[in-house]
Amino acid sequence: MEILFIVGSLREGSFNRMIADQAMKDLAGKAEVRFLDWHEIPMLNADWNYPFPESVNIVRNAIHDADALWIFCPEYNGSYPGGLKNLLDYASLTFKAGDYASGTPIMGKPVAISGAGGGFGTSRAQGKLIELLTQLRCQVMEEDRVMIKLPKSAFSDGVWDMTDEDKAAIAKEANAFLTFAKDHLDK
Repeated sequence: MEILFIVGSLREGSFNRMIADQAMKDLAGKAEVRFLDWHEIPMLNADWNYPFPESVNIVRNAIHDADALWIFCPEYNGSYPGGLKNLLDYASLTFKAGDYASGTPIMGKPVAISGAGGGFGTSRAQGKLIELLTQLRCQVMEEDRVMIKLPKSAFSDGVWDMTDEDKAAIAKEANAFLTFAKDHLDK
């Protein structure tokens, strides 16, 4: 099984990238993991659709080809980042212009969500992301989601040391997602 990791922050040193790196270790030997490089996609503009810019085609194809998606989502102002929304909007567009029967790259994909953030531990962003992914007809795993509340010093210093408890929660989600994804792919 191939799981495509989508890190919702493009920041170098992203705390959510740290979670993804830990999840990759937990999935070693159990699934193939790839990271989506989406930093070059432009803002969605219907004038550029059908045909899409090459950077968008690369992202859409990667999402389509993956068996499952795991999104590592920070929380910005009580929601998910605008760039992540833009990426998911591109993934929601049909394969053929105006042909809704042709499907979309993201439709039906099993999806896990994790995040590290401020006082709410990304719970608000994840709730809104679940709403969006459900609208896009994804199969979202709602149990065992990781929502890490970062210490305030992480934001001021840019440094965070993951605890053993955090690592255990990520390992638990990784194992749960393997089962969840396999069950949905077998249907």
